[in-house]
Amino acid sequence: MELYLVLKALRMAKKDAVSQQRIANKLGISRSTYAKYETGERIPPVWVLKKIAEYFDVSLADLLELQEKE
Repeated sequence: MELYLVLKALRMAKKDAVSQQRIANKLGISRSTYAKYETGERIPPVWVLKKIAEYFDVSLADLLELQEKE
């Protein structure tokens, strides 16, 4: 599964499907930037991936493994 699909799936699976704005605020980035990560227009830098993994309570390795699994 592509990273952008993993990000959206994790967000939607989070209790009450948190908004992109809420996650962006936690990450310290704009909502439009986060939205581009979920659509595949941009790839998040490593520091953002680390924060995303922390937010969703998964390891960075697990986040990247989720991407590789089909």
